[in-house]
Amino acid sequence: MRGILKLLLTLCFITFGAVALEQLCYRFSEVYASWRANWVWKEDDHDGIAAPVLRLLPLSQWANPPSVKAIISPEALAKRESWYAEQILSYTRPLRDELYEDFRRGDDLHDFEVREVGGVKDMALPRLTKFATSEDVENGYAKRVGETLPMVNAILLHILPPKGKMAEGELSSLRHELEGQFVSLLERGVGCGIIYAANEVELISAVEKLRLEEAMLSAHLFSWASGESAHHLAKAVSIRPELWTTVVFDSPDAESFLEVSPPLECPKTLCLMPLIEGERQGELSSKMIEWVRASRQNSSPFTARMGGLYHLYSAEIGHSHAELAFGYAYLIDCLNNLGHSEGEASLSAGSEHTSGDEFSDYDYFTQTKPDSAESGFEEFKGLSFGHTLVSASDDDLVFPEKPVSFDCQVLRDYRAMKSDVAELENMEDKDLILMLGHWFENNGKLEEIGKKDEVFLLYYKSLRELESSP
Repeated sequence: MRGILKLLLTLCFITFGAVALEQLCYRFSEVYASWRANWVWKEDDHDGIAAPVLRLLPLSQWANPPSVKAIISPEALAKRESWYAEQILSYTRPLRDELYEDFRRGDDLHDFEVREVGGVKDMALPRLTKFATSEDVENGYAKRVGETLPMVNAILLHILPPKGKMAEGELSSLRHELEGQFVSLLERGVGCGIIYAANEVELISAVEKLRLEEAMLSAHLFSWASGESAHHLAKAVSIRPELWTTVVFDSPDAESFLEVSPPLECPKTLCLMPLIEGERQGELSSKMIEWVRASRQNSSPFTARMGGLYHLYSAEIGHSHAELAFGYAYLIDCLNNLGHSEGEASLSAGSEHTSGDEFSDYDYFTQTKPDSAESGFEEFKGLSFGHTLVSASDDDLVFPEKPVSFDCQVLRDYRAMKSDVAELENMEDKDLILMLGHWFENNGKLEEIGKKDEVFLLYYKSLRELESSP
């Protein structure tokens, strides 16, 4: 009997310890929390083997938004919607902790490129690039296959009033505050800019110009606005919803925001609202909930869960770093569900959140076995074949029609390492040498690679000259 009790106590202790450890990981590990949430939803959506058991557990992923038919007061409805947002985004707590510390510490944009992009003068870019494909050439994004093109995973535009309407010193203060917020997104490959708009017409015009002149960079557009600017953004979205992927309405002005209703095809929407007193609290919250519910009207499981969220925060602490972190965590979660793979961004300068680390953490030139396929091209594991290595067409480059062999050690190593990539089998040696050579040259590694394989360097320089010749 004593042995049975001891065994039961041991099992209880192990179970308790395992559950406690799992909860700690879920609370403090961003990687694990995101993995668990996505796995639970995937099992549920596809009715996986573990789904029946998971549905019995009290997981925050099973939270449901208030019913549309629920007859409750606007204040109670707002609190239920806010609770739902907290539950459904509970797995972003580790990310929010990180963002909170980043915002509290503050940072500047010295590690990133700041220039005019598509008419937006205040735009910071994350220094991501990719090699141009034949499709990019056809679309007019590049002149030739293999050309280095700037890229972003998305663009976030903060909407501000015209500079003339701001008090002295307000603009510089806002810009400094926004810089500290932008860095976290820039490190994740998101371009960040500011648009000054007096009304929805100016805003739509600026976004249309950006879309027209920088179609590749602005394929996924996020926007954040507060106060009167939130009204301009809402009006612009109601007129041209297809221009935006995700929008954030942060404590909008009640008088003007109440006038705008969401469009039928509403982009993903997050509404952040302070707890205020008075009749306008209920009216404004009802209008914002109307927006988030319109954003959830989609057959996509992700959109149905998080396409639209509404969150209340205490007005006593103002616009805190914690609430900012909640909003930015939502944007990052939307970014992660755009279908981008890390390999789409081939380069990242000093970013710990993008594929650039896979280049900086490994030194190709210190290998003692330069003919080893596994080690010789470890840095290319983060590259997406579809975006970085494509075969040039006959119109892109001038070469003999019959494929010519350009056998060399670097080429053999790379083909051996990528032996599981079917497209690589049909790529001619010359195209592959040009692509690899462009990458080495752009990263200042070409001459050192040449010391390891002089034949590769000779081939690349010869092919490069032919490529640039008229």
